[in-house]
Amino acid sequence: MEAKNDPEKMPEFANLSDDEFVKRSVRYNATREVFAFSTILSLNYNKIKGRKQPAFMQGVLEYAILKAEQNLKKNTLPQFMNILHTKNVGLLMAERMINLPAIIVPNLHTELP
Repeated sequence: MEAKNDPEKMPEFANLSDDEFVKRSVRYNATREVFAFSTILSLNYNKIKGRKQPAFMQGVLEYAILKAEQNLKKNTLPQFMNILHTKNVGLLMAERMINLPAIIVPNLHTELP
């Protein structure tokens, strides 16, 4: 990245507090490296709608069931399986959340539901 687009190297940002730096440097961060991504994939939407499930999603669903069978208490497994087979269950996938800029975190949580 060129120095003219990097807020950390711009003299006008040098004496700002951390909070003020974050507020004023947001527009420059759009051209910077990606810190993280997040998305929600439906584990079973197609299955509930009677459509063919993509093979990779079927594998993820089978893995989730295997882990549930291994780790859930026997009395909660039927409830989990019922939810998994009757509700649209999402899988939150994220990468490098620890590096997520603080200004993005509130949006991530408000968009989750």
